[in-house]
Amino acid sequence: MRKNIVGLTGILMVMSLTACGNEPEDLEGILQNAQIEQETTMIEGYNQDTVIELYVNVLRDYISAGKTDFTVSFIDLDDDSTKEMVVFFGESQADGGYLFTIENEEAIQVVAEGSNFFGQYGGFTYKEKGNVFVTENESTTETQISNQIFYYTMESGKAVCKDVTQSITQFESDKSKFYVNDTEVESEKFNGIAENYGLLEMSTVSYPDGVHVLNEQMDMVYNAYNNTSNSPDSSNENTYFISENSDFYQQLACNPIDQNYVIDGEAVPLEIWQSALKKCAAWNQQIDFTGSKLGGLLNEDDDDQLQNAIRLWQEYYQEEVEQNRELYGNNGLILGSMYTAISADVLMEKCKLAAFTLLSQEYKLLGNVSFAENIAETMVETDDSEYSPSPQSFCIEYSTDFEETLISYSIDEKNSDELEELIDETANKIEEKFEHDFTEHTNKYLSFIHALYTIENNISEDSNLCLILKENRLKLYAIELLNILYMIDGQ
Repeated sequence: MRKNIVGLTGILMVMSLTACGNEPEDLEGILQNAQIEQETTMIEGYNQDTVIELYVNVLRDYISAGKTDFTVSFIDLDDDSTKEMVVFFGESQADGGYLFTIENEEAIQVVAEGSNFFGQYGGFTYKEKGNVFVTENESTTETQISNQIFYYTMESGKAVCKDVTQSITQFESDKSKFYVNDTEVESEKFNGIAENYGLLEMSTVSYPDGVHVLNEQMDMVYNAYNNTSNSPDSSNENTYFISENSDFYQQLACNPIDQNYVIDGEAVPLEIWQSALKKCAAWNQQIDFTGSKLGGLLNEDDDDQLQNAIRLWQEYYQEEVEQNRELYGNNGLILGSMYTAISADVLMEKCKLAAFTLLSQEYKLLGNVSFAENIAETMVETDDSEYSPSPQSFCIEYSTDFEETLISYSIDEKNSDELEELIDETANKIEEKFEHDFTEHTNKYLSFIHALYTIENNISEDSNLCLILKENRLKLYAIELLNILYMIDGQ
């Protein structure tokens, strides 16, 4: 479930639901005053232009009802010619996604019995073009952790709950019980439900990712609907790899590590963390392997610099593991919240980015990539969409409050020197609060970025692209450090 980088461990729904159709009491009637649940908008004719007008009219109804600040995402849930619309009003526990579709030339809200929204914490998870969407509900007591997943399909404009799975793990015994539709089952049947629905391949749209609608401003909504591409922006401003060839991204999509090391989202937090460390170890093995491959392709000076950079990376990684544990706890539980093993997610993403960066250099020089592990004989089907990390993928909490704090830093307007100055200042502040030699730790990662820039400059004819790559990596790191500072300050 990586199209939006945020995995099932990042959905983090915390409810007390026990069956399909139950709704948290604090959200009952949230839209009753708006009186739009039963309202539909009809127009003659039926094409994509009229579809967006139907959806925009729904949004205007929200505004008329006094809801003037929300976000909108468009998805292809059921692989027809019409997109669905998901509306979010925030990202607290009480904020789910409100799903709309077009049925009989009408814009209607998709609801389940007793529930008019899906998910919490401003997230909506679905299988693209597969007509499946889910709500994951995680709750913890002093003695156990429980995780439920509700699987829905959309049928004739209504949400129909097909299956409910639940795992309950006792902390004292560390043993788990598994249930499917309230019947206790073996783990094989429990896991089979997730596999049948394609849980790990699902995508997530969320409140921070959507188009913010303020008052009557609808231009960005029209643009979002008309943007049919679900692939990351491949412009220079959003790229991190020296190779821009689609074949390179196709090879990355078929990497054996993502296929051989699948994180079980149903596991207890400590098991997720341990599994993540095994996956990180595989990515680090790939980094060493690609480094040795590049040794025969680079000149002596570049190779010396790369090998030193890889050594610094490995030191940085080990320190990162220890510091993550101290910052976020062994289980990734943050400030008493229910965020489960997100620090592990961040760590895996950083290792993957480092490995892919070196693989892109190998592809630039040889036209192919070499994996340290064997690719399975039977590969899962993948698309050729670019892998491009987002700031959210390197943050423990990427809330709208945090996003607002970034505005004053004007990160997108800074050059390399200014970004490094910001990184140094932020690292010093973290060091003062965290009481660790965080600046030296940060310098190791910066040295790694510098080495990548030097090597890519020597193997590429496009020096401007190499500078953009360096600046993008620095921006990502600056945002990560600012997020750590944000979390330490407890904002």
